[in-house]
Formats: sequence, structure tokens, C-alpha cells
Amino acid sequence: MHCSKCGREQRGTPPFCRSCGSQIGLSEGQKKSFNLGGIKVAVGVLFTIGIVLALSLGMSVEPASTSDEQKVQVRGMGELYGVIIGIGDYEYADDLYVPDDGARNIYKQLEDIWGNQTHLKLLLNKNAGRDDIEEAMSWLASQEDAEDTVLFYFSGHGNEDNIAPYDWLTHSYSNDISAMLLDGWLDCLDSGKVIIVLDSCRSGAYAEKLVNNGRVIITCCAASEDAPANVDLSDYFIEALSNPKATDVNADSQISVEELYSYIVGQNIPSQHPQLFDGDPSELMLVSIEE
Repeated sequence: MHCSKCGREQRGTPPFCRSCGSQIGLSEGQKKSFNLGGIKVAVGVLFTIGIVLALSLGMSVEPASTSDEQKVQVRGMGELYGVIIGIGDYEYADDLYVPDDGARNIYKQLEDIWGNQTHLKLLLNKNAGRDDIEEAMSWLASQEDAEDTVLFYFSGHGNEDNIAPYDWLTHSYSNDISAMLLDGWLDCLDSGKVIIVLDSCRSGAYAEKLVNNGRVIITCCAASEDAPANVDLSDYFIEALSNPKATDVNADSQISVEELYSYIVGQNIPSQHPQLFDGDPSELMLVSIEE
């Protein structure tokens, strides 16, 4: 589907364009698809009525079979601590339409997978100012330990030297979060399993300054690339963990961050090239697969 106003391609069928915010109308082809969907709904209703009648007459009804993929579940390995940041509504800079929704979705998925072993701070829009992020990183350092898995996820404006908090100033560097500053915050962590996900322009260059101490970093694009406004890395991150068998490259019933990255790259994201910066000598295991 493409937006009729700005022409941006849309993932799924959102009611509003994820790039310009305009309402998206249905094309003739999509209307036909919608009409066919209505027919399918009607057939489904008739089928349900048939089942009810069969049961009332004492007839047995076999349950529908469940596909193998539906039976597969993933379980988080160990305790997960993290800070997840999504900023679409900036105080001074141009707004974005995707990051806050993506951060919410990542947060929910991780909570579903790790359950009561999840310890996450979710910072969105006006609650993701520079001081808010620094406070969250201080909380993170006070809670995690050497055996925990730690995630730092950021989606918003950025460049090769900085990522931009909610109160990012276009005329001053005072509120920027430089790679050096973030590196200092990360150095306070005890964990030997630190995952960093950066969904911002030129994030490949920013990440190069953070690779040490076993950190594994996934960026949405290369050092010289800008992140398209209508593409969100969280969509692919979520998709990878929602398709565990496809993501588990070596079929060992575990998914590593490196395998997750391989799945993301395999989707051929338009106009950008996600990067992996791997400071872990072995694979950093993330979840196990249960059937």
C-alpha cells in the first residue's frame, strides 16, 4: 500500500500514513480485497452457525488443527534489564511518525517473552529528555548484574556523532547524547551481555564509537545513510522474534542477537543497510524456542 499524498510505501494497512500522517484511502484493488474479505466473514458466520446446529443435534465436531508455527513459543534467557526510548514528538526538532509506536511494540513484545523476568524503562516523547535518559541509565546501572542481559534501544533523530533526546536543540550541542557520553553510561554496567539497537540516521557511524566490552550493536543503517521516515527497525525486530523457526539459523532451538540480525538483513529493507557491530567473541544468546 502507498500513501496517495506523499507516495510512501506502508507496511501493513495503517489508517494513517506513517510518514506524512495523511489518512490513507483504499485503492480499487484494495476495495475488491476488502469486499472479498466480507464474503469470507459471511462464510465464517455460516460455518459457525453450522457448528452450533451440529452440537445441538449431538454430532461431534473435530477441532481445527494448529500449525507448527502457532505451537512455537520463545522464552527469554535469564533476567532482562533495559531502557527503551522512542521519540516521535520533539520539543524543538521536526517530528517523526514512527519511533514512539515502535518502542511501545518492542516493550510489549519483550514483556510477553520474559514475563516477570522483565525489568524495562520505557521513555516516550516528552518523557525522553536528556535528563530523563540519564536518570534511566543510572537506574539501569543500579539494578542489573553481571549475569543479566541488558538492552539499550533508541529510535528517533540522530547523526554520526549524537542521538537526539526529546529536548534536542538545533542551535546547541548542550542536550545531545554523544557517543562518548553514552559510552560512559554503558561503562557503568556490570553485565557482559549488552545489546544496543539504534534506529536513527547515520547510526552506523555512531555505533562505531561504542564497540567494546562485549557489546553487540544493531543499527538501522550504514554510516553514510539516513533512515527513511516510513521504515522502522522495530517492525523487523518484532517480526524476527515472532518467527522463531525462520530466525533460528542453526536450528539449535536458541536465537542469538547475531541470528536476529541475520533475519533482519534478509528482509532487504528498502533504502538502507542495517549493520552489526559484534564485540562478543561468541554468539550472544537471547531466547530459547519451546514447542
